[in-house]
Amino acid sequence: MYEGLSSDILNRTLPDGLGLQVVTGFASDGEGRLSGQLDCMVVRGEGENLPYTDTYVWHVKDIIAVIEVKKSLYSAQLRDAFAQLKSVSTIEQSYYQGNEELDDPDRSMAPAIRRFAEMTGRVAWEGEG
Repeated sequence: MYEGLSSDILNRTLPDGLGLQVVTGFASDGEGRLSGQLDCMVVRGEGENLPYTDTYVWHVKDIIAVIEVKKSLYSAQLRDAFAQLKSVSTIEQSYYQGNEELDDPDRSMAPAIRRFAEMTGRVAWEGEG
């Protein structure tokens, strides 16, 4: 129920015409690596529908945001949520590191890192930027 409510509210906030949608499912790198099942993903493009379900597999390059919904914030649930989010991060990192020829300006963290530093006066992390 909480995942459905969160998805419904999130769907209502997305602007029309951008081709974005909220789905539940899995993240994939196209090479066979798959995340655990994710509560809500904001995605673009088309995912692969798993037969007989409302669940989709989306390539990490088409995932805009991942949201894990928890009713209670106990340590076990938080560990589970972080593990789910980490699995997506690991898949995304392996996809982009394994494809050196990719030059996707939409995936650059440099603008976010720069803005964070400008707003806080602190460096978020070393690396890109």
